[in-house]
Amino acid sequence: MSEGIRENRSGRNNRAVAARIALAALFALFLVCASCGGDRYGSRAIDAKGLAGAPSEAVVEGITRISDSRAYCMPTCLRMIADSAGIHESIEYVNWVTGFTYGGFRKDSFAAFMPISDVMLGLRFGAPYLGLEQELYGSADRDIAVRAIKRELANGTPVMLMYDYNAIAGGAFFFPHAAVLVGY
Repeated sequence: MSEGIRENRSGRNNRAVAARIALAALFALFLVCASCGGDRYGSRAIDAKGLAGAPSEAVVEGITRISDSRAYCMPTCLRMIADSAGIHESIEYVNWVTGFTYGGFRKDSFAAFMPISDVMLGLRFGAPYLGLEQELYGSADRDIAVRAIKRELANGTPVMLMYDYNAIAGGAFFFPHAAVLVGY
């Protein structure tokens, strides 16, 4: 047992322990407030003016299909994109640099282990450690979003798409999932 733990358990230096707890609470409050309002992911609106007509079909070459039996969809997508850029890292390394963690999930009779960290912020933080840049774009207009995805694919850029799996599968609740689009 370290001296610090003995000191804390004996009741000495409680002021220093209280100060550390107060600083931790203040930092946690800062994180909560920083995530309120605004766009915490740094996404950009898609500029519809720059969306010229896309070819009738496009395929991004050199993408390695990687799958995992565990619920690692977002880190696996990042790993696929890194692999296509010649950066070959294990899923464990990708999970580590993105801060990907696990937690429990239960909805009615459905139970699963799902990521509980903010995976989007983790991808933004971890991408540079893989030698990648992340750009996040969004649009409430479906036509603009589809045209932008087609433009990126036609330019040879794989697109990681986040979506509600149950909207496709007919489930009754939101189920976040991700995939890498490589063509149309």
